[in-house]
Amino acid sequence: MTHASAVRLAMLGALAFMTFGVITAYSVAQGGAADDYTYNWDGQPEEPAPFTQTGQSSWDVQVHKRNHHTHPGQIEPMQAQHGSGCEGPHMTHEISTVEETVFLCRDHIMTAINASDYGLIYLTPDHMADWSDGEAVIRFDMSTFRTSTRDWISVNIQPFEDNHALPLEGSFPDLQGMPDDAVSVRLDQDGWKHRLHQDGDRVRDTGECTRNDWDDWLEPDKSRRDTFEMRVTSDNVTFSMPGYDQELCSIDIPGGLDWDQGIVQLGHHSYTPAKDQGCSDPHQGDCGANTWHWSDVEISPAVPFTMIKADRLWYNSREADSHTVTFQEPAPEDAHLRFASWGNVELNYGDGWFSVDALQQRNREHARSFWVPIPEGTQAVDIRWSDDSWFTGPQTAQGFAIWSQDTSGSSSPSDPEPTQEPDPTPVEETPEPTPEPTEPPEEDEPTQEPDPGDGDDNLSSDRLDRMAWGDDDWYLHGANVAWLNWGCDFGCGSSGGVSSDSSQAALHERFEQAEAAGIKNLRWWIFPGDPWQIQTASDGTPVGIHSTVFQDLDAALELAEEYDFYFTFVLFAGADNLPWVNSGSQRAALAEVLGDELFARYEGHEHIFSWEVFNEPEWEIWDGRVDREPVQDIVSRVADQVREKGSGYVTVGSAMIDGIPMWEEADLDYYQPHWYDYMESGDWCAWCTTADEIRDRYGIDKPIVIGEYYGGGSVDALGRFEGFRDRGYAGAWPWSLFPERTDDGMAINLPDSATFADNHNDIGPSNVESGGGSEPEPTPTPEPEPTATPEPEPTATPEPEPTATPEPSRFETSADGEISLVHIEAPVTATESGHYRVELHIVDPSGEALESEAWDRERINSGRTRTYDFDWTVPSNAPSGEYRIDVVIKESGGGSDVLHRHEGAGEFVLP
Repeated sequence: MTHASAVRLAMLGALAFMTFGVITAYSVAQGGAADDYTYNWDGQPEEPAPFTQTGQSSWDVQVHKRNHHTHPGQIEPMQAQHGSGCEGPHMTHEISTVEETVFLCRDHIMTAINASDYGLIYLTPDHMADWSDGEAVIRFDMSTFRTSTRDWISVNIQPFEDNHALPLEGSFPDLQGMPDDAVSVRLDQDGWKHRLHQDGDRVRDTGECTRNDWDDWLEPDKSRRDTFEMRVTSDNVTFSMPGYDQELCSIDIPGGLDWDQGIVQLGHHSYTPAKDQGCSDPHQGDCGANTWHWSDVEISPAVPFTMIKADRLWYNSREADSHTVTFQEPAPEDAHLRFASWGNVELNYGDGWFSVDALQQRNREHARSFWVPIPEGTQAVDIRWSDDSWFTGPQTAQGFAIWSQDTSGSSSPSDPEPTQEPDPTPVEETPEPTPEPTEPPEEDEPTQEPDPGDGDDNLSSDRLDRMAWGDDDWYLHGANVAWLNWGCDFGCGSSGGVSSDSSQAALHERFEQAEAAGIKNLRWWIFPGDPWQIQTASDGTPVGIHSTVFQDLDAALELAEEYDFYFTFVLFAGADNLPWVNSGSQRAALAEVLGDELFARYEGHEHIFSWEVFNEPEWEIWDGRVDREPVQDIVSRVADQVREKGSGYVTVGSAMIDGIPMWEEADLDYYQPHWYDYMESGDWCAWCTTADEIRDRYGIDKPIVIGEYYGGGSVDALGRFEGFRDRGYAGAWPWSLFPERTDDGMAINLPDSATFADNHNDIGPSNVESGGGSEPEPTPTPEPEPTATPEPEPTATPEPEPTATPEPSRFETSADGEISLVHIEAPVTATESGHYRVELHIVDPSGEALESEAWDRERINSGRTRTYDFDWTVPSNAPSGEYRIDVVIKESGGGSDVLHRHEGAGEFVLP
């Protein structure tokens, strides 16, 4: 028996599904040839050929991954399209090295990269687009099949003298931003978008883009490559697919461009692709990281420039203190050395070392682009790195080339033989720490070092140097977790979330050490980076939280009870990651979702000490990436929701002391500035002052906790533990409990932590049976008995036509074409607020229940809908026929009383 034919899902009652059909490939008419520059990657290798073997001297290839702690030549493994013998794109082969991310098969190239943090590939030809006489046309052919909306493409145009090797919009969690002048078009999670940069400002809403995906008017395909066209004039950029007569973006340019030539970058971006809805395994060929297919590049008119490649793709500080980069040819006149690197870079052209500045330096721990003049005739360059007060390595430099607009000596040499790279040593991927933008201007002279306080351990509820919780006041000695798996701790469930077996083992091991070190407070990030766990409506409005978030939070709180920890949960790592910041209605919806589903669910939980709305949003406000007022509005709205529907304190993790005044109107319960050693003077120096002096300075009357600082082995950690306490702060939390998971590698001196805890009797909270906070201790509300099911009485509903189905579902097929997996989405709505147990059951044509999934202690508020996802792996012997899906609602806590049963809430057919 086979399940290869089309499958239909019927919508009845609570569950809604979409039909699934076989995608058929077809061809379209192609555009005409370009005038000046045409290029294709010709060749029929017997196996996928890495780009260093395919004669690509005329193309610059940048392969970047955010996590530089792993071996620089290694990426996270994935299944790239085309088989190991270059068989068709429906076959796959595994890749795991940087060289393999761009490869040749069947007269075209592929790009493929898997990054659980952020990765990208940029391809740049040695010809610029030239619209000085009116219009330039850029064309390329590309596949349209996507395995994840978190894997996308972009096209950038930048002036030659202001180009960046690794440009990236500032809204993304990596790199340094875009150059002052640039035009960018991209296809990302929400559809096609454009960005225009003029004189350092990002210009929005200058034209129209097709917001929906191309699935509406073409059938995506791996093997068919369609033509994309960009037309550029001084006052307009239009991006289209001429074979379908579809305009994707039209960008009007206010005042016109003041540059008339630009390099062209074709980009491939990977941003935790396995986080896509319904996708859990990035090693699957049709799930997670995608492969894009490229060919037939045309630029008309085009202006050539010289591009001289290096002998190595990358150099790393782990291998040696310095390296020599050798190029194919000497540098021509008026040339620049172009590369990307982390850390402080020094170069030597043969007459001594000198420091070089990056094009932008907002985030020290992110890779930066370098564009450095290089003397004519230079063919070898020495490179080394020096540490700074924040970023201490390891450092990697990559993508070396010499560029010049002098083409008199250019001979398009063949690719050099690469220097033998060491075998990659697998190192576990680790996400980025809290970003550090460019430091603010120099401050005043440091405040006079204060005298130590009395260190009195007597408790008093009116003291601002302690925090009340339960029946006592406590000094908050703690630590930053801050994450185990970036962006995945809360929401990934069994695939890397807190509730997974692997995470549980790691957390138990480290939490036992923290418990022995006297740590009581843990600061833990819930939605760092892209808040993918927040579910949205079609217009982007927040409507819910993915159910696996609560599975992981419940697991975290079980750990808190076991080790007697008290959590401060950080909701968002920053403000510019939130797509809802600039919409008042969406900000309100976000706060309401958090209140109804998160704060209300854990109301009165004694181990949730506080909710932190943002981590260090001041950097983004000071840098102009977001406006102050909408961020303040979110903080105030979230604080109101905590006090109305939840419990615990509310705070913001401030970048430094100077950020405190931003949050006075939000009425936070305590202030939480951060301090690091580079903040060694002025008003941002928490170590140089006292909590009382800060309160006097800003006219505030709340406790102050130092939310981040370094308390590791290279400083007097015990002195810092005692010093912050003596200065009148209500607590201090060093960074971090999992240093191997952050790029800074800052570890906590746990023996000193234990000594400090032994010295004082008010470290806590400790063994508290009820929570505290600014509001009175909440009285638990009894769970109401729901009077009805969330479903209306079903009527006979015919199976819908494919174009009429309202909600998506997904089927996956095995290599032989059989249906191997059915993805089910079940919206459940309650008539009365309460906690419930939700069960889904799959019943075969004979009436036998095959598989079930259950979610217990689910908080569902009256009139609100929560959606439950369930993947059913189809057994090979599954009988053909009509299957039904039953929804059962029970009392929370595993009780046997059925409050509602809806048999046949959904149906699907296996042929």
